[in-house]
Amino acid sequence: MRIDRFEKEAVLVSMKDMLQSGHFSICEVDKCLDITGTTPNQRVYRALSAVHCVSWKDMSPAFRRAVCEKTISLFPSLDVTALNMGFNEKGKVLKFQKKKADIKLLPMPVKGGAS
Repeated sequence: MRIDRFEKEAVLVSMKDMLQSGHFSICEVDKCLDITGTTPNQRVYRALSAVHCVSWKDMSPAFRRAVCEKTISLFPSLDVTALNMGFNEKGKVLKFQKKKADIKLLPMPVKGGAS
């Protein structure tokens, strides 16, 4: 399934938000899988489902890093290299930065003029 720029941006923003939030959410992964039409690796998906709603702070640094990497691996047809992940010594995601060549969002026109 080919996705458009808006859908790709939605997936990238959702993944970024979830991976930088307070906990892991398989619900966000499900939404992104649906958008991309991706059938996930079932072993990886089941393992990730087991840590649904688990706080990142309750995971070891190595396990948190693995959860992030495994989540991203579920989307082989999507170029998620647009996200540059940095981790600190505790495994916390430090930043996500988009490459200049990646998708840029254009302002949406406002109906009825500015308020």
